[in-house]
Amino acid sequence: MRVAAIDLGTNTILMLIAEVNISGEVNPIADFHAIARLGEGLNQTKEISSIALERAIDILKEYNKHITEYQVEKVLCVGTSAIREAKNSNLVIQRIENEVGISVMPIDGEFEAFLSFIGTVQDESYSVVIDIGGGSTELIAGENSNISFRKSFGFGVVKLTETYVKSHPPDEKALNEVKDFLIQHFQKISREVVQGRIYAVAGTPTTIAAVVQNLKVYDSTKVDNYTLPLNKITQAKNLFLSMSIEEIVSRLYVPRLRADVITIGTIILETFCEYFQIDSVIVSDKGLRYGIAKYFAPKLNTQ
Repeated sequence: MRVAAIDLGTNTILMLIAEVNISGEVNPIADFHAIARLGEGLNQTKEISSIALERAIDILKEYNKHITEYQVEKVLCVGTSAIREAKNSNLVIQRIENEVGISVMPIDGEFEAFLSFIGTVQDESYSVVIDIGGGSTELIAGENSNISFRKSFGFGVVKLTETYVKSHPPDEKALNEVKDFLIQHFQKISREVVQGRIYAVAGTPTTIAAVVQNLKVYDSTKVDNYTLPLNKITQAKNLFLSMSIEEIVSRLYVPRLRADVITIGTIILETFCEYFQIDSVIVSDKGLRYGIAKYFAPKLNTQ
């Protein structure tokens, strides 16, 4: 079955068009990436703003053109942290359905963690996935699709940036507060969980991998499965801290709606690696949207 798997996230909207067979093997055909910042201001207002929703609707309308172009049979769209938490999420979902014709299925953090894991890990060895999103961060461990640990933290790059960063670069006080906050949460996880292959997924690690390789244009073939050492993560953090947001955009080729949150995202990944004594992570360009296709498409095939 040819499906479009859409990850309607707090910062990004990602769409994978793929052929999926009955056993869940995903053969990608096309991949699309856009930033809507759906969760902008959500931390303060508890609602998705009309401006953010308009950005998301415009992106989904554009995606609809590709859905038609690629003769997609089924659209699978899930909503994550922003959709989970917003008081007006029902209205948001209704407007998307009315104006775009796409049904959005809200999923909880635990299920999001599971889908991210099966979409990222392709072999059967014990692996760990950290998925750093805009509104939440998932940590998942297991073998193949047998998940032995999953945890969804209620923080992500947009939330932490809006909470702690008043101007860029953030001052020492803000950086220390973010680090202390992260350690308090990571301390709740046994170090025994975080071992084996460690994958980092979503916009933060893929952006860092692109920056440390000096990519002017994002190239998934150079980012996916890239081994990112801790010292390179720290170098990237220091680079972001030395620049204004405009410089991060113009000199490092980071998208504008990623540039203001990439510093905090990098600190999340760095603190995770430092706390769990990880020398490097494997960057994955796959994640949730692959998990959506892998999990749901075979079920549709059998109906």
